[in-house]
Amino acid sequence: MARISRSDWNYLIQCLREGSTQAAACASAGISDSAFKEFRHGNENFRRRVRRAQGRPRGKVENSLFLAATNPDSKGRWNEKAMELWLTNMYPDSWKKRTDLTVNIEALKQVEEELEAAAAVTPEQRVQLLAVATKIILGEGPTPEDQIH
Repeated sequence: MARISRSDWNYLIQCLREGSTQAAACASAGISDSAFKEFRHGNENFRRRVRRAQGRPRGKVENSLFLAATNPDSKGRWNEKAMELWLTNMYPDSWKKRTDLTVNIEALKQVEEELEAAAAVTPEQRVQLLAVATKIILGEGPTPEDQIH
């Protein structure tokens, strides 16, 4: 089994916590990728620490994305790209990119009415309205459960 010194191990974990990729952390610590994989395979404690370290930057980014998607900026503008990215990753079956979408003019008019009503609602209600609008466009709603509170 490959051996990694405690100081190299700790340095590698720190690099991962700060957002480095596995390859970059290994290169920075002077450890080959194959030695890393072999050591990780044979050491449960190391595997656990690597998973935790890699989860920290991911969690920070996911939280930032969620905040960007659910809060308007200082000028009251919504970050639609963040909304789309968050929804497509959290609910891929409902929000995946579709190339086979047929335009339904009546559905679009209904969506426009919903969005006009959204001008005087809370951020949470706006997210709910966008979800209902998407269901309308996709021909899946609205349903009785789609009440905006």
